[in-house]
Amino acid sequence: MSTFKLVNSYTQKPSIPIGNEEQLRAALGQVSNNENCIVSLESSGHGTLTVGLGKNVGFVQFVNAAQEPPYMLAREDQSDNPDFVEFNAGGTPTPIPARYCMDVGKVVDIVIFFFENKKLPEHIRWESI
Repeated sequence: MSTFKLVNSYTQKPSIPIGNEEQLRAALGQVSNNENCIVSLESSGHGTLTVGLGKNVGFVQFVNAAQEPPYMLAREDQSDNPDFVEFNAGGTPTPIPARYCMDVGKVVDIVIFFFENKKLPEHIRWESI
């Protein structure tokens, strides 16, 4: 059986076991109310989503269970936007290209889909990096 946990990029914060959608939504909601920060939704067997969350914007990156390439980033913006959005990864400012950022509501939808279906949503464009 697959287990999920939400891991904050701040190592001093404990990981949160996730057993259902309600727990996941609550945990993501708490994170997105803070500054733009990064968490991981880790699954025992289905891969890891690295998730940037802020009040309005976020991003999603997927790494398979073997932790091997290709690494996939969700992409909604089809432009070559040269701007960056900064997310906090454990105290380190981490710039993410704006073309990989999207509305935080869509980010949460992607994370919930992955949690419920144990796969990436096919209606989202994924770019290999």
